[in-house]
Amino acid sequence: MSTLDVLRKPARFAAFGLAALGGIGDFYIVAIATGIAILLCWLGLAVTGRWRRVPPVVLAAMLFFALTCAAIALGRAALGAEAATQSRYRVYSAAAILLTFAALLRAGSARPRGIAIGAAVLLAAIVHVLAGMRSMPYMIELANLLQASRDHYAATGHGFYPGFPPPEFGDYVLRRARAVGAYDGARNAAAPTMPTGGAPSGGMHPSIFANHVHVHARVLTVVGMLDGRHGAATLWLDDGRAAFRAGLAAVPTMGPDWNARRTVVRGSVDLAALPPGRYRMGYDAGAGSGVAWTLEMVDLH
Repeated sequence: MSTLDVLRKPARFAAFGLAALGGIGDFYIVAIATGIAILLCWLGLAVTGRWRRVPPVVLAAMLFFALTCAAIALGRAALGAEAATQSRYRVYSAAAILLTFAALLRAGSARPRGIAIGAAVLLAAIVHVLAGMRSMPYMIELANLLQASRDHYAATGHGFYPGFPPPEFGDYVLRRARAVGAYDGARNAAAPTMPTGGAPSGGMHPSIFANHVHVHARVLTVVGMLDGRHGAATLWLDDGRAAFRAGLAAVPTMGPDWNARRTVVRGSVDLAALPPGRYRMGYDAGAGSGVAWTLEMVDLH
């Protein structure tokens, strides 16, 4: 979408700009709400005239970050809501929040400043620790998705890209990186495993919280997240006539016991030897656990 097309939709442009300004909120709606809160704070300073107490360097810096977020919105609004909260842009939102907080403190009376600063630091520290623990399983999942993409690209020449960017763009970047010698597809990539026959056990099966599947050139790459912390995991494929299994890498998530206990599993499987058919997929947690079957189906021709 061209710049003129973005400007022809002012509501979408404004919402995207607010989301970029409040991008520290991560989710699009939360980011928009955070952006609105920042905007209302500065409107309050302007209406009451207390902006005159704010140092010029703070005003100039805030204007710079606001215009930066507007430029981000102008260039990326056509890419969808997810593009507004990309982690690389959250530094602008964090800086805008700090500047807003500094301006409010400077515009207020001197007595409560120390209390406000101390309370804000304590609250920020608590939120930082809790949010880091809460997001750790998904950060580990993302790391495994990126590793799975490299594994799949090394095996087939096509990557496995979660969400953004589109597959064509991701493959283009990797091809260019390989052409200039900055990337070798086989380096640090795990080769696909070969499935073997077997019969799944009937024990207690784990719950599945996430399941990412990509099939290309008869290579199946999966990344899943299971309930509990496990030292091993297995992928199962069943076409109704026979069941096949392949071992997966299992990465228990870090954190204390009160945090979500999850295990991220990852692996690429060479399906060349499997007979054609329609296979259902499932995971077990090793050590004789039962198989949790997913709704995903794999068609082999």
